[in-house]
Amino acid sequence: KHIDYAMESLRILYWDSQTLRQRIAIPDFFLKEENKIVEIKSEHTLDLQNMIDKKRAYIDHGYNFVLYVDKERRDI
Repeated sequence: KHIDYAMESLRILYWDSQTLRQRIAIPDFFLKEENKIVEIKSEHTLDLQNMIDKKRAYIDHGYNFVLYVDKERRDI
């Protein structure tokens, strides 16, 4: 199955609620046809609050979003 995607191609401004400042998120993958951002993390690299902050920005910018942690889809 051919999927049109880009790796680390987007730069999205978001509010980091832990550092109380704006930062730039660089999502792992962007699936163009689905307008979907895909983030892939492990339990060791996942900062849950930071991912929630990024998700909020992705949705506010009009993107669909999905998170995979250790190869399993996770809803946040």
